[in-house]
Amino acid sequence: MTLKSTIATSTAKLAKMGLNATKRSGSSLPGKLAQRIDPEIISHLTDDKQVILVTGTNGKTTTTALLSEMLRTEFDVVTNDSGANMEQGLITSLILKGQDKDIAVLETDEVYVRKLSPQLTIDYLVITNVFDDQVDRLGSKEQTLQTILAGVKHQPQAKLILNGDLELMHEIDIENHQLFFGKDFANANYKLHDVSIGLNQSQLKINDTALTAPFSGMYNMYNVAAAYAVAKELGISDEHIAQALRNFKRIEGRQEVIHIAGKDVVFNLVKNTAGFNATLDVIKLDNRQKACVLAFNNKPADGEDMSWLDEADFEQLANMSVTRTYYGGMYQKPLGERARRAGFDELIEFNSPEELLGYIKCEENDVVHIVANYTALYDIRNEFVKLGVIDE
Repeated sequence: MTLKSTIATSTAKLAKMGLNATKRSGSSLPGKLAQRIDPEIISHLTDDKQVILVTGTNGKTTTTALLSEMLRTEFDVVTNDSGANMEQGLITSLILKGQDKDIAVLETDEVYVRKLSPQLTIDYLVITNVFDDQVDRLGSKEQTLQTILAGVKHQPQAKLILNGDLELMHEIDIENHQLFFGKDFANANYKLHDVSIGLNQSQLKINDTALTAPFSGMYNMYNVAAAYAVAKELGISDEHIAQALRNFKRIEGRQEVIHIAGKDVVFNLVKNTAGFNATLDVIKLDNRQKACVLAFNNKPADGEDMSWLDEADFEQLANMSVTRTYYGGMYQKPLGERARRAGFDELIEFNSPEELLGYIKCEENDVVHIVANYTALYDIRNEFVKLGVIDE
C-alpha cells in the first residue's frame, strides 16, 4: 500500500470506531472518507485477492452470502455482508474485514460494476438475473444488462457466470468465457433439476449432486446454483458445499422469521414484479390462515417509479387464505387502491411501525407475512429492534 492508502485506511477505521462509540450505523461513511483521501483505494485493497462480483436484479445478497459461506470452507473470504453494495460500502468492507483474505466476494449494484471495473481486476462476474426494475434509474432490462457488461468489456480474463434460463443471457456478444447455470437451458454447465420446494427447506440437484437448501422459493434454488457454479470453478468439494448450506443462516428480511406474541412474523423483501410474484409462490406453501402486511416506499433507494405494482399479482395474494391485510408506507394511498382492486377482504391502514406492532400483537392468525420493498421493510424492522421485539 502507498502512504496515501495507509492514511485512508486508518481514517476509515477511526471513523468506524466513532460510529460504534456513538451507536450509529453507517456502512458507507468510512469508505467515503477513505476514498476522498485515496481515490485509488479499491485497487490497493484488492490487488492481492481474487475478486468475485455478484450482481443482477434479484438475489444478489443471498447469492453473495451463499457463495461466501461455501468458499469459507477452504479460503479466507471478505464480503460486504452489510448489504452496502455501492462503491463506498465495498471500500468499508474491504478496509474493516479484508486484511490477509484470499478472496473478495462483493455484492455489487448493477450500475457500479462499470464504475468499479477500472479500479480492480475481476476474476468472476456472477449475473443472477436481469428483470425490469427501477426503470427510472436503470432503464429497461436490456439496458441494465449492457450497463453491467460494460464493466467487463476491457477485462477479458473475467469469467461470466450467467442464468441460462433467461433468453437475454444468450444474446451477450462479448469475448469473456461464459458458464451457465439453470433448470430449463439444456446446455447449462450447472444443471438444476429434481427440485422439491418446501416451506422451510428445499431439495435440489445440480448436475449429479443432491443438496438441501435451508429456505424456500424456486428463485432461491437459482441463487444456490449460481453460488455452486463459482464454488466448483474454484475447486470446492461437494461435501464442503453441502456443509456450507447446513450452516447457512437466513439473511435479514429474506424469509426471516421472528416471533411476536406467539405468532410467526415473516419478512419478505420484494423490489419488482418478478420478486413480488416469486414471493407469492413461497407464501402459497404456507397453509395456515394468515394476515398480510403490505408496505412500500418510493424513495430513491427503492426506485421512485412504482408503476410495477400494477403488474404484480395482488389478485393471487388476495386468494391465499389472507383474512386481514395491513398496508402502509410512503406509497400507502395508491397501494391501498391497488389492494382494493385486487379484492382483499379486510384492509387496515397503519401509519407507523409502532402502530403495526400493536396490530400484530392483537392478530388472531398464527402467521403474519410482511411483504415490503427495501426501505419500507427496514423502516419496520429497525423500529422493531428499537421496540425490543427483535434481538440484535
